[in-house]
Amino acid sequence: MELQANVILQHGKNADRVLYIAPNRSYLYTISLKKDEKPLPVRKNYFEVEEGLRNGLYIIAEIDPYAMLMDPNSEYQKMHGTGIEEKWGLIKDIVDIEPAIYDRVLRGELIKEVSLKTKKSKTLIYRYLRYYWTGGKIKNALVSHYFNCGRPLKPEEKKKNPQKVGRRSLLAKIHPEFVGVVVDDEIRAKMTTALAEWYKTTDKNSLQFVHEQMWHNLFRKKSVMNGEVIELPMPSYQVPTIDQLRYHYEQTEDYKQVIMAREGLRNYNLKFRPVLGNSTRRAVGPGSIYEIDATVGDIYLVSQADRTKVIGRPVIYLVIDVFSRMIVGFYVGLEGPSWQGAMMALENATTNKVEFCAEHDITINEQQWPCHHVPEVLIGDRGEIESKKANSLTEYLGVTVKNEPPYRADWKGIVESNFKTLSITIKRWSPGAVLPDFKQRGGKDYILDAKLSLRGFIRMMIQFILFHNNSKAINDYPVDISMIPDSVLPVPIHLWNWGIQNRAGHLKTFTKDIIRLNLLPSKSLTATRSGITFEGIHYKSDELVEAGWFVKGDSRSVIMAFDRRCMNAIYIKTPDGLKYHTCTLQERSDRFKNLSLEEIQMMQQEEKLALAYHKDTQNLAKYKLNESIKKINQEEIAFTEQALSKVNLTNTEFKSNIQENRAVERKEVQAYEAFRLGEQNEQPVIISITDLEEEEIEDEVKGLSLLDKLKRRKSEEDEYE
Repeated sequence: MELQANVILQHGKNADRVLYIAPNRSYLYTISLKKDEKPLPVRKNYFEVEEGLRNGLYIIAEIDPYAMLMDPNSEYQKMHGTGIEEKWGLIKDIVDIEPAIYDRVLRGELIKEVSLKTKKSKTLIYRYLRYYWTGGKIKNALVSHYFNCGRPLKPEEKKKNPQKVGRRSLLAKIHPEFVGVVVDDEIRAKMTTALAEWYKTTDKNSLQFVHEQMWHNLFRKKSVMNGEVIELPMPSYQVPTIDQLRYHYEQTEDYKQVIMAREGLRNYNLKFRPVLGNSTRRAVGPGSIYEIDATVGDIYLVSQADRTKVIGRPVIYLVIDVFSRMIVGFYVGLEGPSWQGAMMALENATTNKVEFCAEHDITINEQQWPCHHVPEVLIGDRGEIESKKANSLTEYLGVTVKNEPPYRADWKGIVESNFKTLSITIKRWSPGAVLPDFKQRGGKDYILDAKLSLRGFIRMMIQFILFHNNSKAINDYPVDISMIPDSVLPVPIHLWNWGIQNRAGHLKTFTKDIIRLNLLPSKSLTATRSGITFEGIHYKSDELVEAGWFVKGDSRSVIMAFDRRCMNAIYIKTPDGLKYHTCTLQERSDRFKNLSLEEIQMMQQEEKLALAYHKDTQNLAKYKLNESIKKINQEEIAFTEQALSKVNLTNTEFKSNIQENRAVERKEVQAYEAFRLGEQNEQPVIISITDLEEEEIEDEVKGLSLLDKLKRRKSEEDEYE
């Protein structure tokens, strides 16, 4: 049946009536037929509904639940048809204003005018509009809906049979008294208990097992055996059958809740949730959405430098354009899934592929892999993409980063399906590929078959991607109706080229350095007169010195980017993130040259550990130093006090003649310290004060000030007297 106005679209237990279809068939309006709701018209994409009809998501119902309202001669119309004309008079002037009446804002204005004009409430007008729309847009649909009144009977109100109904078992045919049990409230409670205890668990027991456990544990009677009272299971005819248990389960249990209880929420979301959408429909054109994900390759590799050494399994990153399914970038490395790998894959997605392939001895042209752009939206895992390291993509490159929930690989179905295809292709041809029997007892040891190097595997990846992008037809690709006139094949390169011509405006380009700058992790630091210090590493920049930085009292907060693989330089970002200043190692940090951040941190840790070990040695040496100083002080104090005890000097006398005393002492020290070349073990002659000539003393005081000379003369006169 053709999709047209007034048909009923069935989807599951729900149904919607089509109210209006746009002349260009770009959209339509529907209304829900649920009786317990107050529905309003909903706008939907025509092509999505049409696609849903083809896929079986929607079914055009053959029976109209409101058919009885369409017959003016029906008994129901004769009994309750009074008042239809009055109701019709309220809405007839607005129901034909299509599609404005279906728009929420415009409908509100129209109903407001009718309400003011007729003095009827808006609630009443809405009710009649719903009657009209759900009933098939005919005047007779305004008849009073008494058929919606009342309630269904409760289980206890239903008629009960005194005897079990249904087909008789073989035993019951021979012995009518063994017909079986009638399910009452007590038995229903036991069956509910049995389902909760043995069926709705992650043990995933069968219904047969549940019936058996229910029989053995909940339906028992006391019996006397060998003079002892024991409890044994009842005879089968006194226990509900497995069919009765199954019927009770189907009538009372929510299938969704049972699946969630048996499988867990993670597995339910991954394997059992409704799959009603399509990933491609989220993307408007090339570059609208990129998906990124990582997996461990199912192959063992050997070292490029020494092929006798196995280096394990590589980590593969893929970046895929959702609209065209083009693999726009990839990365193969040896680090576990991390921001480092994601950064390299995103950088590859923006790299000129002709130059990239040439680095691996593969020649292509621009048309074979024309992808070197930044997307609008990037969807990835909560792991590496959720970290703050991805913030620069949003702040400076304008990329919206979205993270899917954990354990929901199905939400990145496009990139996940490509991993599966890649794995199958590689396993077919490559030695060292891991097959499903890898962990089985007696299974083959695929490590021994390893032959490919990392470079060889990358070259294989490039060939696979070129095939995928240029030749592989995408099964079940939802071809847009606007592609049909252009006969677009569902091959990634054709979809990409068509999208560039017809859905452009989503791709962005930046220089390689700016992309790398904003892919690198960044951190806020303070620039002081000592330079910029990060993790105990000191940096400088002549360019920033000339710009007036690093002046005392002029501290600045800066955002810097760094590559942890080599810390020879860091990069100070400008506020817009589109320029940078390079800072290099200061001389005091030269020992960190060509080291990674992890190696530097390890070196710093070792230095701290060495100092910690040396702390006790240093403390003991400091203790000995203090004791030596104390001893020397004590000896010197004793000598001085002994000398002072032999003369009776006042404080003034003790402090006088310091300059002369100093001159004499210096003369003695100089005589003792003077170099005497060619002399062996000859002790210098110490000249005492009595040996000094008067003129020598005068020479010593020539440099004194006038005040010092007057003090000296006064002192000499006092001594002479």
